[in-house]
Amino acid sequence: GALWFLQSRPVTALHRAPLGRHPNRFGAGPVAETFPRALSPLEQDLWVPPLRDGIVRALRATRAVSDAELRRSPVIATVDGRVVIDLDLISGTDPHRSWRSRVSPRSILRRLRSAWRVGRLRVALPALATLVVQSVDEHLDAVGRIGASTEAELLALLDRSRAELATVHSYE
Repeated sequence: GALWFLQSRPVTALHRAPLGRHPNRFGAGPVAETFPRALSPLEQDLWVPPLRDGIVRALRATRAVSDAELRRSPVIATVDGRVVIDLDLISGTDPHRSWRSRVSPRSILRRLRSAWRVGRLRVALPALATLVVQSVDEHLDAVGRIGASTEAELLALLDRSRAELATVHSYE
């Protein structure tokens, strides 16, 4: 007697984690617009770790999930080159939790605190985003000519760019 609406676009199709090691549901979710197509192995190496770091920073800043939940989840994975995210983690629903733990005062209080933090961040986000864009622009201006850089300078630039990307993703 239930009516179910299913979305069948490939970009939002669910995937299981690689090697079946994690029981969580994975899907393109909010990362579909950032990575709409499959990535090459080099692109995965360059883009996925900063995305994971940024999402972890955002989840920790809002305390939307516990550190234990973050440790249990890969947060981001790739399936056949497509970037997928742990949908259970970012939705705040854990299908393995009992109903008692869902209605416990601690759980409810944590969700209320998280909502309060998110509300405060939404107010501050425009100013923070402006600062992040200015910082990234300044760092890009300081790069100089890539062709004149040594291998060590290029590797250092890659390391710095990963940190910048993680910061951008955390605000995103």
